[in-house]
Amino acid sequence: MAVQPLYEQQIYPLRQGRLDGIMNRAGAITLEYWALTITVLLGIIVLAALSVPFLTYLGLYSIAKPIFYSLHLICAQIPAHSFYILGHQLGMGARNMGIYGSMFVGGLVFVLSKKRLWGIPWWIWILMILPMAYDGLTQMFGLRESTWELRLLTGALFGIGNMWFVLPFIQKTVNEMMASATPAPMLATQQFAAHALPVQTIQQFVPIQTPAPANLSVAETPLPLANNTAPLSLFAETSDEVDASQTEEAAPIESTVTEE
Repeated sequence: MAVQPLYEQQIYPLRQGRLDGIMNRAGAITLEYWALTITVLLGIIVLAALSVPFLTYLGLYSIAKPIFYSLHLICAQIPAHSFYILGHQLGMGARNMGIYGSMFVGGLVFVLSKKRLWGIPWWIWILMILPMAYDGLTQMFGLRESTWELRLLTGALFGIGNMWFVLPFIQKTVNEMMASATPAPMLATQQFAAHALPVQTIQQFVPIQTPAPANLSVAETPLPLANNTAPLSLFAETSDEVDASQTEEAAPIESTVTEE
């Protein structure tokens, strides 16, 4: 099994920390501007639907037709159920113009209130979407024929009810999630320091020198003498006595030889 090099072990936590920082920043931006993003998208849809008759009137068919056909994904675009400006059909019908137009206004009000708009109960939301359901279903099954005023009004109630109920509910959920969130992860430098190998320090031991007493000579040692050892002075005295005795024994021998 190959051992990972030391520099790779140190660089990997740093890169992971940078990636986590980017992801956290992207998440913070999303949580901060999610309502503004929805409002801008709704405004683009409404503006595109309103621009179709003007672009057609100016003869810009290469721009008007792609916009008109792309809006067909969210609207049936029935000519009898649509408004006309300058003799040309809008990009969406009356009901969808009421829905998306009111949703854009509701999102704009929510953003301008700094996302502090209070929400409505669920039963009021149900009451606001029931008129469009009744008008659309009875017209679909041929029980009655609706008018452009009813289509516009019921669509506007549906759009305002959705935004008035959904947006505050989402913001409440986001606030609760942020309140119960775990502490922010460590920065890249902190993660690098946490994963870096510890530096082992070697402790240096300095020997302690005990000064010798002032009354002792250089030749003498401050350590206590063992019981089986004698002082230096005793050895000195013994050696002197041995030399004297040898001299006295040798003197008679020399005198005897001289007399003979």
